[in-house]
Amino acid sequence: MNDVALNELSISFPDFKLNEVINPEEFDTNNSEIVNKINALIEVMNKITDSTTDGDSGADNVAVTLIDGYTATKLQPLLEEIVAKLTSTTSTAENAVESVAQKVDKSYVDEIAANFVLGIVPDGTITEEKLHPDVRESIETHLNETTIHTKIIAIEEGTTEPPVENGALLIIYEAGE
Repeated sequence: MNDVALNELSISFPDFKLNEVINPEEFDTNNSEIVNKINALIEVMNKITDSTTDGDSGADNVAVTLIDGYTATKLQPLLEEIVAKLTSTTSTAENAVESVAQKVDKSYVDEIAANFVLGIVPDGTITEEKLHPDVRESIETHLNETTIHTKIIAIEEGTTEPPVENGALLIIYEAGE
């Protein structure tokens, strides 16, 4: 049933005249016509509201204004277009997630993450490779010196002032063996 329209109810009435007896058969005919029209209306309404047959349901017969991105002008086809679009979008999103999941190698991510240090240097983690070459060279030079320094005397014995020579602090080393 396509495009069920509810039209005006028109019923023929016999030509009744004032002060004349009404023929009961004419009246019953009229009464029967009213009952038949009302029953037909009830049948149409029941079919619309109770039918789940494609093209025959209430939603197939309810007009809707056109919505951008959709072509349906009846409720049922519009709902079907919306479901198809949602299904397609969901499927596309699931495929994208699966595609990314297949490309991610957990061991690679773990390796990259292991190299991140957030704001602190954990104890025992600085190696020679992490030092700037100038710092590394300075440490190596110092380690290779043959003189061993055992202490620095900052204040001469018997005074409370540091030794100064020509306006500069005099640092005296006592070298050990």
